[in-house]
Amino acid sequence: MRQAAEAQAAGQGVAWKAAVGILIGVAGGTFGGLAGLGGGVLMVPMMTAFLGLTQHEAHGSSMLAVLFTAVSGGLGYARHGGVDWVAAVAVAFSAVVMAGYGARLSHRVPARRLRRYFGYFLVAMALIVVVSRYLMTHAAGGALPATPVVALGGILTGLVSGFLAGMMGMGGGAIVVPALVVGLGLPQHVAQGTSLVQMIPTAISGTFTHHRLGHTRWDVAPWVGAGAIAGGWLGAFVAALLPTDTLRWVFAAFIFLMGLNYVRTSAPVRPGHPSGTGGA
Repeated sequence: MRQAAEAQAAGQGVAWKAAVGILIGVAGGTFGGLAGLGGGVLMVPMMTAFLGLTQHEAHGSSMLAVLFTAVSGGLGYARHGGVDWVAAVAVAFSAVVMAGYGARLSHRVPARRLRRYFGYFLVAMALIVVVSRYLMTHAAGGALPATPVVALGGILTGLVSGFLAGMMGMGGGAIVVPALVVGLGLPQHVAQGTSLVQMIPTAISGTFTHHRLGHTRWDVAPWVGAGAIAGGWLGAFVAALLPTDTLRWVFAAFIFLMGLNYVRTSAPVRPGHPSGTGGA
């Protein structure tokens, strides 16, 4: 009788993780497909909050889900001609290498400090989302640079985006999209599709490294990835139909407040003061 009850409770736990994981994946994948991001900026904090993953586990598991978002959303953009393949290959070329370095560095950073760094990263990304929208509006419409310039700009962009992707469990799109539009003059829609496509090899590299370091929760990550497939497709579909300014502002405000909370709750605890989060 007791064993039956324990088996039932275990089954309910698995079902709960699957349901929550899928919802997290849908949310992250939709935002990712809509804005050309990997969705990790949403999935990481949601996995720590709702599934109880440690900061390192959330980063590693998010990387796998980012791969699903990139494949689903990237194919959606590619079907509509929304990918610059020269830029995608160039960014991915250097990002693949740097993603491994970023993942290994995250392994050496204590959980509380990694949580604080992630908070700073979220605040910075919120500001980039707002500022880059203004810059990209004024940068769009110019003549595209020559192919060698696009390739060189893509390689330099991948060095930064790949490192941050591996360390933070992201796709790096928050760096790639503004760089492609502002720096190389690609149209917004093409930059978002290109960003998603270049994430595929980057996410594979980061996922492999995080798995070797023991950061990937395989009881959770596949469910988040399954949701990200649907979300990535939905985001890419909506991006082709609707203006996204309002959603960008809501998204920026959400991750800004989330980042401030991460920084606040990961601050070193002074003697005589209660602990914030315990460094998850």
